[in-house]
Amino acid sequence: MKNNKVLLTVLSSIMATSIIFTGCQGTKPASKPSATADSSWTFGSSPLEFSFYVNYDWYAPKGYGSTQQTKWLIDKEKLTVNEISSNGNAAQKFGAMVAGNELPDVIQMDGGAQFESLARSGKLVALDDYVNNPKYPSYKKLVDANASNLMKVDGKTYGISNWFGNKKATRTNNKGWVVNRKIYKDLGSPKLDTFEDLYSYLKLVKAKYPDVVPLDSANTNGGVVQVQNMLYVGEGENNQINFSKSDSNLGFAVADLNKKQYTSIFEDTGFKDSYMWTNKFFREKLMTQDLFTQKSEQFKEKLNNGKIAVAGFYDVSTIGDQANKILQAKDPEAGYDFIPYIHKDGVDVNKLTVDTGGAVGWNFNCITTKAKEPEKIFAAFDWMLSDDGIRMLTYGPKGELWDTLDAKGAPIANDKFKNMKTDELNALKLGDFVPEGSWRIMEMETARELQAPDTIPWARKADLFYGKWNKFTGDELYNVGNYKQNSEEDAAYIAIKDLNTQYCAKVVFAKTDVEFNKIMDDWKAAVTKAGYDKLLTVRNAQWAANLKTVGTK
Repeated sequence: MKNNKVLLTVLSSIMATSIIFTGCQGTKPASKPSATADSSWTFGSSPLEFSFYVNYDWYAPKGYGSTQQTKWLIDKEKLTVNEISSNGNAAQKFGAMVAGNELPDVIQMDGGAQFESLARSGKLVALDDYVNNPKYPSYKKLVDANASNLMKVDGKTYGISNWFGNKKATRTNNKGWVVNRKIYKDLGSPKLDTFEDLYSYLKLVKAKYPDVVPLDSANTNGGVVQVQNMLYVGEGENNQINFSKSDSNLGFAVADLNKKQYTSIFEDTGFKDSYMWTNKFFREKLMTQDLFTQKSEQFKEKLNNGKIAVAGFYDVSTIGDQANKILQAKDPEAGYDFIPYIHKDGVDVNKLTVDTGGAVGWNFNCITTKAKEPEKIFAAFDWMLSDDGIRMLTYGPKGELWDTLDAKGAPIANDKFKNMKTDELNALKLGDFVPEGSWRIMEMETARELQAPDTIPWARKADLFYGKWNKFTGDELYNVGNYKQNSEEDAAYIAIKDLNTQYCAKVVFAKTDVEFNKIMDDWKAAVTKAGYDKLLTVRNAQWAANLKTVGTK
């Protein structure tokens, strides 16, 4: 059972790491595929090589060919992937590629203005002939038909959706709360359901543990206070974070899923009250005082050393899991527990909504017109979405750690694995290279875990626990926050993002209730002057268009 638990821990990291794996307007007509594969050609029958660029600052190449799985791809499937690094500056790298007409064969990127611009300027290959070819069944089988329509540019498909969902797939979520187990027990394990409960508890921590931060929050880039986000979730039943609420990078707007309409977040009392609580915690020194200056590494260090009593943040199943492991290795009584969302008194915690999800996916893999063999590249991605491809990319090749499958098609750990040491297993880097993800991976992973439910690791339990507060809404909100470059609404969005970052800090730093209320009023006035109403109008128009596209009234 111990070895099986290690396998669960390592393989479950697929969902935490590989899910992280993952812009110039033109007038040229959309391009057609520049080359087609032999009718007799199948993936793996002859060598295929292509360059691959992931358009994010944080992404680093995985070292293709250095792991068991990528070596297997080279040896058995004759696939070579040449990874291109953003060098930590994706905007500059991408701009240089476009300006110099030196695009890679494949770009993994967000949907929106840059993606659409590349498609319309003839830089991307239209994929419809491949998607509809019965020779490549996996992608079309898994991707939602309505989602496919939403992803099209001028009626054509230019991107292979990556990490896309399905209403039947297991919902997961890594945003939540953790509580220092040892401190909580020492203080009598009091109720931590409501904001008032949290306030009382933080005062107890401050009084008895002067060297511990009562309440902490992770990254505040862009003015995002993650504790405030968690508090906002608990203010009401529809306070989802993504697509709307209190993240300045999303423009601050309320998506009413019942009325199908965006409204001003400044008319939402829950938004103001969540900042009121954040300000109260900060003002009374119940919250970290370096909220806007601490780096992610500093937050992690405090968490790993057990110097935080309560934390609300986005990466519970990764950062929280790491801290829990470190502390338990020193003391089995120590560590962190994840808990339900702390909420406003009178709000039903079971009816809260943290995230909404659809089938479009997180981003796209786009084949550029620089690729000499676009159909073969599409075939490779289609294979990655097949059950055979999923099993190999996430669990390794058959005959290594698994030999047989359960009724759901999930691998069963074999004896070879049971004799492996943890460091040997970790060295395999299972799931490190998964350039194409889907809901089927999640479905297979869940089935595999149910083979031994008692050994599901802490990180995965947290994902599944918080997943209960996610709703599958379809894709009616797809692309609502992407504004046309150099448009009036784009200029307003840029200005409002900057204002939100400024005012977010101001309201947290307010020294009195009077000052707090004055800053909130000034914030609303400032964004209104900057064109906030225009953003709401554009968002609502896109929402209405999406509803028409997916056939929802």
